Amino acid sequence: MFNKIIFFFLKNKIITFSLLILIVLAGLFTSPFNSDGFFSDEYSVAVDAIPDIGENQQIIW
Repeated sequence: MFNKIIFFFLKNKIITFSLLILIVLAGLFTSPFNSDGFFSDEYSVAVDAIPDIGENQQIIW
């Protein structure tokens, strides 16, 4: 079965490349990170280089 799928994509290169481009564009469109204004930043996730872990520590005596 996998051989048929592989041979299908090897024979139909236009379908393969168009499917690849569609998957890449869908991934870029749904990525939650800021993309410098190319896509919508409405739902972007803030990325911290250094996380703030100072106040989350507990001291146990």
